[in-house]
Parts: sequence; structure tokens; C-alpha cells
Amino acid sequence: MAIMAMATVRKANNFHLANVLTLLTCSIFVTPTMAGEWQFVPTFGIEETYTDNVELTITDPTSSLVSQAILGVGVDYQSRFANFSFTGENNNLFFSHDSSIDDNYLTLNSQGSLYLWSDGPEIFATAVVDNTSRNSASNSLADLVSGDTVQSESYATGLRYNVNNSSFALQSAVTYSTSRFEDDIGDYDSESIYINTNNNNNARLVFWQLNSSYSKREQNSLGITRDGKQYSVDAKLGLITPIDLNPFIRFYDEDFSGTFGNQSQPTTSSWGPGFRWLVSQHLQLDLSYNYVTDDEVSDDYVAASIQWDPSARTSLTAGYSQRFFGDSYDLSFQHRTKRLTNTISYDETLEVFDRNSFQQIDLGAFWCPTGSTIANIANCFAQSEQPDDSQFQLTNFFYLEPVESNEFSLNKRFSWNSTLQLARTSFTFSASGTRRESIESEIVDDTLSASFTINRRISGKSKLTLLAKYDNNIYDKNNPAGSRQEDDYRTLSATYTKNLASSLSTHFTLQQVNRDSTVEQYTYDELRAIINVTKEF
Repeated sequence: MAIMAMATVRKANNFHLANVLTLLTCSIFVTPTMAGEWQFVPTFGIEETYTDNVELTITDPTSSLVSQAILGVGVDYQSRFANFSFTGENNNLFFSHDSSIDDNYLTLNSQGSLYLWSDGPEIFATAVVDNTSRNSASNSLADLVSGDTVQSESYATGLRYNVNNSSFALQSAVTYSTSRFEDDIGDYDSESIYINTNNNNNARLVFWQLNSSYSKREQNSLGITRDGKQYSVDAKLGLITPIDLNPFIRFYDEDFSGTFGNQSQPTTSSWGPGFRWLVSQHLQLDLSYNYVTDDEVSDDYVAASIQWDPSARTSLTAGYSQRFFGDSYDLSFQHRTKRLTNTISYDETLEVFDRNSFQQIDLGAFWCPTGSTIANIANCFAQSEQPDDSQFQLTNFFYLEPVESNEFSLNKRFSWNSTLQLARTSFTFSASGTRRESIESEIVDDTLSASFTINRRISGKSKLTLLAKYDNNIYDKNNPAGSRQEDDYRTLSATYTKNLASSLSTHFTLQQVNRDSTVEQYTYDELRAIINVTKEF
């Protein structure tokens, strides 16, 4: 029933994935052996938000009281062979300063899976509908109150099969997914396959390790169909010897191609001998010398990796290699104690058909009152109509607008999360960063986010949350004379949450956001006061 509700928000040509989700849910209903427990929790909430700068302008801010009526439902099912969860909300907004922008929004998150038999393959499906920033260069923190959002929909279904026994481990999946946006920027359909396998402790003569993937994204825009394909294979096959040095052969290959122009960087495969050093029972080092097939693309290189599992609570994997763009690294670290949890990761991926490409839109030069922005450009005069008033100055207006990304980009992502859990208080530090390098146009965008959160349980029914957050976005970083734009967001908030009864809760939030931008019209300060009351039925 929840999935059928989801299907109403789909476009007509995307009902096939909703039908898959519906069939999966129906199979849970009709199969006797799937008997499990259902939970159904409707909710109703009222939220009042006062903002002193609802339009996020640098001058002449407009205050508003934004009222929200929130209807929600949560569904959960668990059994031996199947699980299903659904959360959804319909949010109606009413603005005191301008009733013409009143609107309603839908969000949902649904996922389900069904094992064909015990420890067998697993059919899975997911559906997510959300409202995201329409233009991150205009406002990456855009939400329902500030506006300038678009509805996003993503759906996926596929088959997973994982095995982990004393002889070998296998992780594999075949997935079909689709992504749609209200403004049609970033739409695509995708097919992907990955197979990862390695030997386990029972191997006596040979060891192996294989990481392979293939994906194809397809986009149809204005009657033109484009696709982007990529695959990679990283394989090792070696002999197990009586000593702690085991020789192996490594093979690596990757390629990417698309029907939207030539890529500026060719790729090549490589192979070479290496050895695995078993330093201890929980530590191994791999080192190999790799000969490239096409020496005009790359020189021969050395690759290395480390795997360290000193305890069940700590693990580290890291690697160095070379790809078509040069040096390549990966990192995954996890450490957990009774009080402290740390997670650090770094990876490098190729992507295409996203919403992260921009073009500069020039509006021209206008005579405007000092401090004018695009929001009040109606008060300005054309360049040829210079007013006599000395309070007017010549101002150039431009902005970055998201466009279709019709080229591959290399995305280097780093994340770090640390949580210290005390008896009644927790401290969480989170940081993440992404460098996006367009392969063909060589445009570089950087994003950085860091936050520090304190959660304090005041009593059994109340808690206090303090948040300090910093975001830095740089667009077209290497083009300071052109469309380079840098934004700094500073957010401070305090939230007090109180459970009034077993099914009734409220929270009160004070939040301040300060944004500094090299594009003056995007600089603003905003203060919000939010009170929310939610009732579960």
C-alpha cells in the first residue's frame, strides 16, 4: 500500500520500478513462510518557523512566519526471509509574507528485500523522493523554508548474492536504477554490476583477489540519447608458500567512454609480478611492479596495499596505484572502543550525468543603488540610462546556473567521523571534502564541510543538541578571472527536545546562518526560531 502511494509521484514513463517494488511488497503479504510482524505508525506534526530573512538578501531583509502541517506515516516489516520499511511525509507550507508561494511537498524513503531461500540470493528495491537544492551555487543550504528546491526521485532494484565461508568470500550485485529531477537536469537510467571475491583461511595452494565493476548510464534529453560506460578490473592470483612471502601476478584494467564527445585522457591496462608479505596473523602487505600495455599513456609503476585487522574493533585497508589521471589512493579505517568510534575513508570515482556542472549567465551592467543584488534588480537602470543620483553605481550581475553534465568527472572524496559517547553526553566531529575534476573541460570544484555536535541528555524525557557547522564551496577554482565563486557558510544552532508523553514530542530550535560569497548578492545573514510538535498515533 505504501509503495502504491509512492507510485503516484512518478512520471508516466517511470512506473516500471514502482511496479517492481509493489510486487516485492505483495510477495511479502502472500507468502505464508514470510510470516512476520508489521508496524504501522501514522504521525501528525505542526511546525512554526520565524525567519528574519526569508528571501536571503544582503539588504532589506523580509521576515516571515512559515507554518507547516506535516502528515506522515511509518511502516516496518521484518521476517526471516523478508524486510520492508517505508517512511513518508506530506508537508504543507504557508508563508505569512506572501501567500502566493504556499505549497506542499512530498518526501519518502522506502526499501525492501526478499531472500529467495536461506542464505541465497536477495532481491532488493529502494525508492527515495526528496527536495534538494535547485542550484548549489545559488544556495547549497536551500530547504523548504528558503525555497529554491526541486523534487528529486531515485529508484533502484536488483539482485544481490553474498557468500562468506571458510573457503572464500563473494560479494556481487546486479542493479538497475533511475534518477529524475523536477527540472530534468541530472536525469539518467543506470545499469551496474560488481563482483568482488577473495580466498579465506582454508586456501592451501593458491590465493586470489578480484574487484571488478561495470556500469552504464543513459540519458535522454531533447530527443537525444547519450550514454556513459565504465568498467574496472583489479585481480591478483598467487601461490601460497611455507614462508611468509607469497608471489602473485596482478592485472589491472579500466576504461570509460561516452557518446558525447572525445575524452581527453586515454586509459591502458597493466600487469606485473608482486609478493604478499604476511607480517603477522593480522597484517599483510602487497607490493607489485606493473608493466603498462601502452607506454605512451603511462610509465611502469609500483602498486602497494596494506590490510591490518589487529582486533575485531579495528581495521585498516589502504592502497596506492596509478590510473589514467596519475597517482591513485584509497583508504578505509575503522576503530571502536567502549566510548569512542572513529571512521575515516577516501576514494576516487568517475561519474557522469550529475547536477554539478554550471555555466555563467551574464545579465549585464546596470546602474543600481549601492548594495543592490539580483533580488532587487528591478530598482536598477540600464547602463545607457545613467541617473544623476550619486548613490547609484555601475554593477555587473551574473550567476552560475546548473546544466547537464555531458562529460565524465573524477570525484575524490574524503570523510571523517568521530564520536565520543559518555554517560549522558556525546561529542561528534564530522568532516568531508570532495574535489570534482571534469575530464574534458578540466574545471575543478572543491567542497568542504565540517561540523561539531554536542548531545546532552538532560533527563529521561529531554535532551539538548548544540551544533556548529562550516561549509566551503569553490566553483571553477582555477579560473579567478572568470566564473570562479567561493562561498563560506557558518551555521550555529541549539535544539531542545522534550517528550511530553509516550507518543507526543516537541522541539525548539534557534539557528543562525551567515554566508559570505565572492558574488556579493549571495552574502546574507539569517536567524530562525523553530518550534515543532509531533503526535504519533
